[in-house]
Amino acid sequence: MQWFKHDSNANTDEKLQSILLDYGLEGYGLYWYCLELIVNRLDKDNINFELKHDARLIARNTGCSIQKVSEMMKTFCDLGLFENNEGRISCLKLIKRLDTSMTSNIYMRDLIKKSKEHHDAIMTQSENVMQEESRLDEKRLKNTHQNQSRKNALDDGFLEFWNKYPKKTGKDAANKSWVKLKPNIDEVLKALSWQIESDQWQKQSGQFIPNPSTYLNQGRWKDEPTQESVF
Repeated sequence: MQWFKHDSNANTDEKLQSILLDYGLEGYGLYWYCLELIVNRLDKDNINFELKHDARLIARNTGCSIQKVSEMMKTFCDLGLFENNEGRISCLKLIKRLDTSMTSNIYMRDLIKKSKEHHDAIMTQSENVMQEESRLDEKRLKNTHQNQSRKNALDDGFLEFWNKYPKKTGKDAANKSWVKLKPNIDEVLKALSWQIESDQWQKQSGQFIPNPSTYLNQGRWKDEPTQESVF
């Protein structure tokens, strides 16, 4: 992400006031610098709020001593501004400063929304878990689209075809064929009106009536009735 919310009155926060009193602008600046490092790494494949830079890197980049950075980071954790889990520094409270308007990426927006809903649980997951979560979301979205397509197919005449067709076998397979082929329901019903009465379909109790999916896949609604010979 490229930006996050920074309240204009953040310096009046009790905890940050303590930082300002003890370390001045050096400590105040370090706090926001660490937040920037975390946010800069956030994307749809990584919504882990862990600070990857250690005291040495931060000291080198800010001009502070390693000892001073370590001391200030410990103070941040003691005040509850950051969390220290076996030496791994994170800031779970940062989620409160993120908003879906900060990114146009649909997956990132969804992850921010879920992070706010689940709070600590989802924010402390590993990157691999978050990637798996993203893949599951994509799968759910795909299934939703497929279900919608099936619903549209039913709305586009499949039920009329199914109710009219004399052989009720393999409804799901027929529905898939209907979605794929998108036949005109009026043309299908017109063809069925004479096919149902044909000798081919009437003989031997309908033994030669094709399965619904076969009928659709072979385009049998395009068949023409056999003309009787006149002597």
